[in-house]
Amino acid sequence: MLIGNNRIIVIDEAQRVSEIGLTLKRITDNFTNVQLLVTGSSSFELQSNLSEPLTGRKYEYHLYPISTAELYDSQGLLPVKQMFESRLIYGSYPDIINHTDEAKELLMNIANSYLYKDLLAMNEIRRPILLEKLLIALALQVGSEVSYNEVA
Repeated sequence: MLIGNNRIIVIDEAQRVSEIGLTLKRITDNFTNVQLLVTGSSSFELQSNLSEPLTGRKYEYHLYPISTAELYDSQGLLPVKQMFESRLIYGSYPDIINHTDEAKELLMNIANSYLYKDLLAMNEIRRPILLEKLLIALALQVGSEVSYNEVA
């Protein structure tokens, strides 16, 4: 048996395991002394596979990008001020903060790997270029009304 005498089981990228929700339910119900730590980089996929089987048996933790307070605590005020504009443009993902010279490339990789994939899969969008144009139009017109004709 895979579980054996282990008391902690870690499953990474759980969204890739078929019927993961049912599998986790069986482990939780049959091995009460086992603690499961389940991670997934695709929250939409993982959420859709976990929702029903683990009701009342799970705690969810969402990891967010690095906050300004965390940066201030670890680096001080001057670096936080120096990185402000870059963080407004590229965000606060750890990889981007640690490799500012590659920020644009890293952000595009994150967007293509996770954000677009999740949005496209969730809504079954067949023309991803329209989604990209919409996001660009929204970013450029913060506080203004966006017309669909401007996007298409």
